[in-house]
Order: sequence, then structure tokens, then C-alpha cells
Amino acid sequence: MARLTDVAELALSCGGETQAETLAREALYYLSDAACATRSKALRVLGAALIAQGQTEAGSATLEQAISMAVDARAPAIEASALCQYGLLALNHGDPVSAEGRFRRAIELLAPSPHLLAIAHHHLALALVHHDRREAEHHAQKALALRSDQDSHLAEADRVLLARLRTTTTCGGERTT
Repeated sequence: MARLTDVAELALSCGGETQAETLAREALYYLSDAACATRSKALRVLGAALIAQGQTEAGSATLEQAISMAVDARAPAIEASALCQYGLLALNHGDPVSAEGRFRRAIELLAPSPHLLAIAHHHLALALVHHDRREAEHHAQKALALRSDQDSHLAEADRVLLARLRTTTTCGGERTT
């Protein structure tokens, strides 16, 4: 079932939200209800697929299940991934404070994984930008420093974010562009 979950994740990354949902549901059907990393990952993929299809409430609830199960299964990378997914949802729905909390928790969990940690730092920087936190630049720099390939599109996204942050000025304590 781990491979089926991986295929669901691949489908989701390629824009196949409906296929990802179907595959994740199939994997969940065959997996036991016991807490395990694979079940948690399938729930995360299912939640993300539902959100991508506009089913925000069901997707959010499923992401909460994925996070809870990842904690029970002691699967920090999957927990962090679900937290980041949920953080992006919060950010996209105008709740940068909630997003910030989720990204901070993901960063704590991802310390041993530089690639995933860089992604979490990048997203935290985005959350901080949205509510005018000066700390955003620090996290964007941290993300860039963690990139093993400085020529990758992810490193480029970090540089673009840093440039955006550096072109803002402070006016009465708030950032403006």
C-alpha cells in the first residue's frame, strides 16, 4: 500500500487531484485502522487532493487526521508535511497566524531533513510576509542556505522571495512595497 500511496502523491503533484483522491482512498481501504506512517501519508494525500478540488472542510479534517496519526505513528516527516499542507491552506485562506504556527512546528520536526526543512522555512517566510513580520527575511535566507542545489528552481524561489523582502521598506512599523 505504500507504493499505491506514493502513486497517489505523484498524481497529486502532477495536477491529478481526482486520481490522487481515488488512489489514496484505495490505499486507505486496504490499510488497517492502526496508526502507521503509510496510513498517515495516505490521509495527507487525500486531504491535499480534497482541498485541491475545493472541498476545503473535508480536506482540512482529513489533514487533521493525518497529523494526529503521524504523531501516533511517530512519523515526524509525514506530520511535518501535513502541517505544511495545512499551513498553506491557512495562508491561502487569510490566516497567516495559524499558518505561521503550523510552519514553526514543521520546522521543529524537520531539523534532521535539510530539504524538507528548507521548504518549511520558505513557507514560514511567506506566512510572515503576509502579516508584516521582519523575521520573514531570516527564514527565507535559512531556506536558501539549506538548499543543496543552489541552481534549483527551489533555490531560485528563495532568491525571489528574498529580493521581494529586501525591496520593502519600513513605514511606521509596517512593511510597504
